[in-house]
Amino acid sequence: MGPLSKRRNLILILAALGAVTASCGSRVALAAPRAPRPVVSYLISGASDTNDWAPDEPYLFDVPRHVWHWRIFDPVTGKDTLFLELRSFPLLMQWDSLFTSVEFISGNRIVKVPWRLGGRARTLAPLPADSAFCDFWSDPDRRWHLVTQAMVTPDKGRDPVPVAVRWDQDRLGGWRRAVVDSPGLSESGEGYESPKLQEGATRVRVVTVSSLLDSMRIESHWNARMQHPCAWVSQDHCAWVASARDTSVGIEMWYGYGDTFHAMEPFIWVDRARGRHKMVYAPGQSHDEAGGQLAFAERRGFLLVVAEFSGAYPAVVDMRSGDVVFRTNQSSARAVWVPAPRGLVR
Repeated sequence: MGPLSKRRNLILILAALGAVTASCGSRVALAAPRAPRPVVSYLISGASDTNDWAPDEPYLFDVPRHVWHWRIFDPVTGKDTLFLELRSFPLLMQWDSLFTSVEFISGNRIVKVPWRLGGRARTLAPLPADSAFCDFWSDPDRRWHLVTQAMVTPDKGRDPVPVAVRWDQDRLGGWRRAVVDSPGLSESGEGYESPKLQEGATRVRVVTVSSLLDSMRIESHWNARMQHPCAWVSQDHCAWVASARDTSVGIEMWYGYGDTFHAMEPFIWVDRARGRHKMVYAPGQSHDEAGGQLAFAERRGFLLVVAEFSGAYPAVVDMRSGDVVFRTNQSSARAVWVPAPRGLVR
């Protein structure tokens, strides 16, 4: 492939990706480029005690300091492969737009790992000592920007308020406080927003794990493929989502409405043409995360179902048969569809 063809392909990929202004708790929301071979990337805890939990983002005031395994499940081969062993939970995971590498916060540093089996993590920047890390990004000059947040009590007797700081890295690698702001609560009530924190700090394009999870919420499926009523879910608010490969096959689910619509346990696979059905995600399977709210996405005939906000307790369903080909009950998080890392053998 010549330089012109490579450049044209890169332009087409980047043109397909959109970005929105990000802030503390609201980072760049990008859809992943179409993957030639989708696999499930997920984190699973290596702990067996009461510290066995995963943090919610962007509320990262505390991080579990125990071993986590980053694994890759390939639904075509059924292989579950270790990608990386980590000493603490990786925060704010993000891939470059071509999925050649992944970056995240590990402990008190920003690290980068090639998106291939056997890749080693290397430190890109040490972080300043501060409170919760809720956003980080690099600009076109490869200088880093970091947003931290703390709850501060302004005066005695008053309630704590969020105070966010944007740190900018200088050319020598040091950090300075560039912006301090008290962000307001977002319209959804989830996270704090401050356009001031973004001013003068351009971002390179990335695909965040948070944006991938957001793309799996029920709103992404709210189209002509959703129908009512259901045959097997006995709830008033029930939806049928047909498979992209065969519209006579799909998932029945209950949904509720709070701040927005949410898919709920249970999920039932239904083959309408043959009159068959199977429970593929049972009540309680998400361990009551977010009250049993779920997110889901189909890739090449396989459906990934996870706890809605954390991406925990994933299950993968073969939509042709309704068989559950993968599931875990261990403490887990951030299960999303991504292009297979290089070196993953079929």
